[in-house]
Amino acid sequence: MPRLPLGERLKQRKVVQRGLAYLAGAFVVFQAVEVMAEPWGISPSIQRTIHVLLLTGFFVQLVIAWYHGEKGRQQVSGPELLILATLMVIAGGVLKALGGRPDSANIVGGPGIGDRPSIAVLPCENMSPDPNDEHLASGLHDEILLKLQKISSLLSIGRTSVLQFSEAPPAVNEIAAALGVRHVGECSVRKEGDRIRLTFQLLDGETGGQVWANNYDRDLTVGNLLDIESDIAQQVAQAIGAVLTPEERAEIDAVPTENLAAYEAYLRPISAEFQGYDEDDLRYLVRMYQRAVELDPGFGLAYAKLARAHSEMYWFTFDRSEERRMVAQEALDSAMALAPDHAEVHLAAGSLHY
Repeated sequence: MPRLPLGERLKQRKVVQRGLAYLAGAFVVFQAVEVMAEPWGISPSIQRTIHVLLLTGFFVQLVIAWYHGEKGRQQVSGPELLILATLMVIAGGVLKALGGRPDSANIVGGPGIGDRPSIAVLPCENMSPDPNDEHLASGLHDEILLKLQKISSLLSIGRTSVLQFSEAPPAVNEIAAALGVRHVGECSVRKEGDRIRLTFQLLDGETGGQVWANNYDRDLTVGNLLDIESDIAQQVAQAIGAVLTPEERAEIDAVPTENLAAYEAYLRPISAEFQGYDEDDLRYLVRMYQRAVELDPGFGLAYAKLARAHSEMYWFTFDRSEERRMVAQEALDSAMALAPDHAEVHLAAGSLHY
């Protein structure tokens, strides 16, 4: 039987279709890693490893499609094994070479960072008389980090990496060396009645000396909370030499809601969001974000968080019903309508359509 032309064999074995499908999935993973690198503290070496594995996987997928794309061709052949082994050796060599490159996140002032200003803000200490106000300290810490991470000229370490120093932190210079930053931020939050007091210190990562500090003593309103977060981000950036673009300044100053109860409901799940993905945590997230959007139907970021919580309920198999997917899509549609350009909304879209 004459052999088919190469184009026909590629079509018959669906090599192109499978390659394109793999690239689409790899692109989603690549985008997810890029979005979550800063908030989750994913080091550059881990990012490089993921990129190499994704690239290697593409060629492995092509080999598998070529040798097993026809019905009945399930036996592994010698040439196939040789090609796959060669790809693994090449990938291993690339990873070994990359492994010798130091992460900028591990060296204070190292060549990876260059002159880029850098900071790690430690978790805010809850000084409130009521221990139940811990959510406010956690939420404000997260929002300060998010605003700092909007500044492209500034390296801000993600929440996951700094949580290890939430209890009995070592000396400032040890923290800076461990996280590869030149500055460390400390904050404390105290809520009493309708007043909020937040103290923030910016410390030199080598000497531990104070670079900048401020006490914010305000009425507890959503406007004041957002002003405090925005002022800290901009004062820190100015103190350590980071430059804000007009677009970044506008994004930092943006007001997602003016409803205090909705904002507190939005902040409350922050600590649960980083404890893990068990069913109770996710159901708590859904309840709180649902309450936030009920209190303020124009709260786009809360809709985005709600969409992610619903989709994670689905993808983590706690609720695989079509109804769960539908409510996730409805929340995402609302988020897209209210805040179409926000990164949190696009992250929610990736989570739902993964």
